[in-house]
Amino acid sequence: YERVFLRGQLPTGYTLQGLYLCAPARQPEELPQSPVYRNFIPPSVLSAAQAMVEVIAAQPGARYKSLYLSCADGAMLKFSSWDQGAAVWKRATFSKMNESYDLYDSGSKASVGVGINSDSLSPSKKYALVQRTVFGELSNGQEVVATENNYCDMVSMDTGCVLLSRSAEACSGSWKGGNWLTDGGEVIVPNLETISPNNLIKSVESINNASAKGLAVKDQLFMGVESYMSCYPASKNVQALNNVGFYLAQAGDDSSALRIYRGIEVVGKRTVLMLNIADSLWNLKETSEAAKYYKKYSDAMIAEGKAGKVPARVAERAK
Repeated sequence: YERVFLRGQLPTGYTLQGLYLCAPARQPEELPQSPVYRNFIPPSVLSAAQAMVEVIAAQPGARYKSLYLSCADGAMLKFSSWDQGAAVWKRATFSKMNESYDLYDSGSKASVGVGINSDSLSPSKKYALVQRTVFGELSNGQEVVATENNYCDMVSMDTGCVLLSRSAEACSGSWKGGNWLTDGGEVIVPNLETISPNNLIKSVESINNASAKGLAVKDQLFMGVESYMSCYPASKNVQALNNVGFYLAQAGDDSSALRIYRGIEVVGKRTVLMLNIADSLWNLKETSEAAKYYKKYSDAMIAEGKAGKVPARVAERAK
């Protein structure tokens, strides 16, 4: 603090809420032989920041502070809600311009933790590696066993899209010529590998049970739906995304389904979409808003000469 505040003390009444690491226009030549140090936040600075929040958190009654990684174009990743026992952050939030959303969702039976290391950020400032841990439980009918699976994800700092995922070991390596070279020798190119909505739907076509089909879709969407839709925009994937949302709703995840529907709604209203939105709103106990969508759906079906195909629940819930 001594470089910013008088005698290194915060002004009276102020407390530390988080650390912001922002890449300057020109990096100091910390290690000239490594372009990483000249093009983005120096790894030593990132390591020091993590060490600082750990020291602060160790103090009696202290709360672990958030860590922010900020790019020159305004994109930012915020790591917050530290879990001291698991040694992970529980939230990773992507922000750029007027958009802000969590990269990952935590389900009812599993939770997600995230982390970074000193080499996470690419020299081009366009990509970041995130260490993702999925905590869950397995039951054999007699006892419940805690499980932990670890992954290494690459995130686009332009869009917030989780481009690809590998096993946790892949996060050990370094950036070389715009690609990530793992310690195991794999060259990971920052290309979109996340399954497309069309292929996702095709992958579950053989599953007959609606709930099981929805769970199969949910298992493959390891990132949050906003991140997924930044990979595959609604404007180019209307029908497939609508189906993804429908299957998520069938699996009981009306919250995620509704967020997908809302994204589709922005680019164009479709009759069946109004029914899907209404059903998810109803299941989420948002009955007043649901009734409005049921009414819109009913009116649209009547206008199309399809009044006989309107489900019975629509008239009852539209009242």
